Amino acid sequence: MKAKITFENGKTAEIELTEEQAAQITKAEKKNPFERVRLRDSYYVIDVGNEVCTLSEDDDMRDHEYFNAANYCTDCDLLQQQAYRETLNRLLWRFTYENGWSEDLWETTDNKYYLDYNVDNKAWSIRVWRIYKIVGVVYFVSQEIAEHAIDEVVKPFLEAHPDFRDYQTAAESSR
Repeated sequence: MKAKITFENGKTAEIELTEEQAAQITKAEKKNPFERVRLRDSYYVIDVGNEVCTLSEDDDMRDHEYFNAANYCTDCDLLQQQAYRETLNRLLWRFTYENGWSEDLWETTDNKYYLDYNVDNKAWSIRVWRIYKIVGVVYFVSQEIAEHAIDEVVKPFLEAHPDFRDYQTAAESSR
């Protein structure tokens, strides 16, 4: 594979690279999708409607607030997948509160239930927990409520968003 390189003095040269060398250079050139962009360049945010939209870096308060809240990304697809995760998590959060959950339950050693997706066998299961809180996990008061959450929240959400890759196979099997 031929590649053109430019030196600091502005001179260019054409060189021959193996596929492996080209892959290493390409990999090294990948930028962190969470780094700030240059002034007037574009970046993506998740807006209040949970849509991914494009903004221009103006180095103003808005840009700083999005960046500081980790809602600033240069990879549109990566951010879209995160928007799906956040929406699904909020839907489950609302569902559990509408079905008997209360933060007071952490003051007890009663079982708490949460959803689990096994990527090997492409199946949902329900796990039980008593005293540990896992960051970002939505808990349910019973196994039955957790099962209803899969049927009433997760499966419809996945069917409505077939491009959500986290559980794409699960969505296909729920149809």
